[in-house]
Amino acid sequence: MPAATPRAIEHLPQASLLPLYSLLDDVALIEACDGTTPLPATGHRVSDAGAALVLAVSMAHDRYAATIARRCLSFLDAMHLGDGRFRPNDAAPDDHDGDDESCGWAIEGIGTATDAPWPDVSRDARRLFAATTDFETDDPRARAHALLGAVAAAAASKPVPGARTMTARMLERLTGAVDPRRAAVWPWPEARLHPGSGAIAEALVAGADAIGGADDLAAALASLRWFADIETSPGHLSSSPTGGRGPENLGTGFDQRPLAAAALAAAAGRALRLTGDRSWERPVVLAARWFAGANDAGVTMFDRDTGRAYDALRHDGADGCQGAEAAVAFATVLRELQRLRYVPPRPAASPG
Repeated sequence: MPAATPRAIEHLPQASLLPLYSLLDDVALIEACDGTTPLPATGHRVSDAGAALVLAVSMAHDRYAATIARRCLSFLDAMHLGDGRFRPNDAAPDDHDGDDESCGWAIEGIGTATDAPWPDVSRDARRLFAATTDFETDDPRARAHALLGAVAAAAASKPVPGARTMTARMLERLTGAVDPRRAAVWPWPEARLHPGSGAIAEALVAGADAIGGADDLAAALASLRWFADIETSPGHLSSSPTGGRGPENLGTGFDQRPLAAAALAAAAGRALRLTGDRSWERPVVLAARWFAGANDAGVTMFDRDTGRAYDALRHDGADGCQGAEAAVAFATVLRELQRLRYVPPRPAASPG
């Protein structure tokens, strides 16, 4: 398949929250679209709201950031069942417990918002995050998202009580999930990689930086490097498909989701800012090029008119729908790409 040239990313749009705002109603981001048209009857997902809240806080200068943050946080508050459990979607009123990964996404968004620049948002997020610190799960991706939220809440200008303890607990459980019998060939907390697995790599790095030592951080960065190598074919991103892939089958698979590109870009961007190692730019650029056509099908994965991404990359091309998950993922990659240009990495810490 044809691959996008390095210059192709110059034709990507600038990072903006307008594409997300186009999916926002009075509640939160509408989950699904028929092509470009939002379908309000599909409701709103907790995972989309959590991810959008993270993005809105990180792009607080955007004119739509405050509105998106307030609505998404209010939605998460309404969907909270207690102890960090959330209903996954308001279109499924009988689904009370929710899936663990959705709960993790919600906690990540809330934890990030505890240090939001809008006082009402940070106040409400602090209250809500304090009610999630006892969250428990056996799902590695759910742990990862909760860990990212805990790291953010612990690092807020006013650290949230319980956030650092939650960070330590989630990090210990995440690192302890690696099977020692296969660690030499599969040093990963999951038996198979999935589109959202990049969040695990980011969480390991964030957690090790927050409470670990130099050896812990080195091990986390090695895990991220291992993951990035597996997700990359020569010259382009070839991410884990929806059905997952494991050590027995690491070849190309479909459908691929924009979420995978976003998770890798966020993890690599964090590693770059933390270490100053410019080699972490490459996964971010590959994630951006994936949308520009450097992917396993050789097709552009975003709509220039709406600024939103397509929901999935299939073996025969792009899924034509443009739902909330894909919109947030594309905006996340564009944010990380913009950070490469304008945000200098943090110098590496001196030894000793």
